[in-house]
Amino acid sequence: MNICPVLLAVLALLAACGVESEQPLSDPAQAKPDSRLAGVWYDIDYELQPSQFLHVIPEKEAWMDLVLLAHEAKDGKVSRFKGFPTLNRERNYLNVAEEKEADEQRYLILHYAFSGPDTVSFWALDKAPMEQAVDQGHLQGRRENEGNIEDEVLVLSDSGARILTYLQAEEVEELFEPLATFRRVSF
Repeated sequence: MNICPVLLAVLALLAACGVESEQPLSDPAQAKPDSRLAGVWYDIDYELQPSQFLHVIPEKEAWMDLVLLAHEAKDGKVSRFKGFPTLNRERNYLNVAEEKEADEQRYLILHYAFSGPDTVSFWALDKAPMEQAVDQGHLQGRRENEGNIEDEVLVLSDSGARILTYLQAEEVEELFEPLATFRRVSF
């Protein structure tokens, strides 16, 4: 299943999210937790509706529960994801997945950065430069659901280590698109 549309339907922030990975960027058993993410966050992109709250709840080891609450006029939507950080040099990444069987798992790779202790911004991989990386042989991957604009996705099938090496070698601005900025409500 393509997790990007599920995440986007909830976030309603990104017009098209078309990159997923079969592998996380790092081994979750070796990942180090990022305690700065823990807490309740409010989406500060006011022009976007509905208002959204992100609850980041630390779990075992570096894993976190990510609970996104989207408030609408009459009702709301709750979506749950699992994630863990990959902290590498100066860049922070979040490997986000739906809760499902390991053999069906795909990851949405997000880059995140803090502006002070209480504001965090997230970026999602931009499909065009990642397709170029696959087409030029820098990474392995395949296109799924070609021709279906809403469901078309680029699935990276390379190892997490190779994907991470590629991401580290390129400029963040060239590979990622802004997704959302959140301000901490509580810790």
